[in-house]
Formats: sequence, structure tokens, C-alpha cells
Amino acid sequence: MTDDAPVVTRTYRGKPEEIEAIRRADADSLAARGYYPKSQNYVPGSWGAGAWVLGVVLILLFGLGLLVLIYLVAVKPPGTLSVIYERVEQRPADKPAAEAVAASAVQGRLETLEQLKLAGAITDEEYAAKRTDILASM
Repeated sequence: MTDDAPVVTRTYRGKPEEIEAIRRADADSLAARGYYPKSQNYVPGSWGAGAWVLGVVLILLFGLGLLVLIYLVAVKPPGTLSVIYERVEQRPADKPAAEAVAASAVQGRLETLEQLKLAGAITDEEYAAKRTDILASM
């Protein structure tokens, strides 16, 4: 598998408990490389028509086919789980947008500080100190 493939398909075969353990380990290793499950489909195992025909023929010829038919009903063959993993690109934060939001927040804090000064809630010295702190945090 190439590291730049956008989609990876994995097929697991076995009993549901076995498949889940293998799939979980595989999903963890793929997640470390940026792949996450997009869809999955489990198909239970089933015997083909040939096995059933063999059982019927053996009943007619030797009488042993009944044991074969009982086995076919009692024992289920392994199922198949197909999982499609899709690569999810980790995009770096949009720097200009982040900077604009930060500048807007600083501007809002300065406006609030100005309103407090005009309302007389803080002194000129407190205003100057707070303004310096806000501008230093940029």
C-alpha cells in the first residue's frame, strides 16, 4: 500500500470475534497513518450449493448424507468483513483567519477597556497598565 492512496480496502475472514480483534489492531495502525473507516460490510459465511447436493446424494447412496446435512446446519463457515478506509488529511490551521480572530479579540478587549476608562471605572494609570498587558499578549 502506498502512503498517498486516498482509499484502502481491507478484507478480513473468520469468526466475528476473531475478525473484530484483527480489524481493531489494523484500524489502529492505519489511523496512525491518517486512514479512518468510511464503511464496512459483514457477510456471514454460508455453504455453497455443492455441499448440500453432496449431502443429498450421500443420503441416497449410503445413508451417510444425513450426517453431512447435520454438519452443514450446525457448523457455520467463516464470514467476511470488508472495510473501506479513507485518508483524512490533517490541515494546518488557517493562519490568516486565526490571526484575524486574535486581532479582533484584542481590539474588543481594548474597546472594553476604553469604555471602562470613560465610565470612570478605572483610573488612567490602570488603563495604561491594562492596555500595555493586552498589547503585550499579541
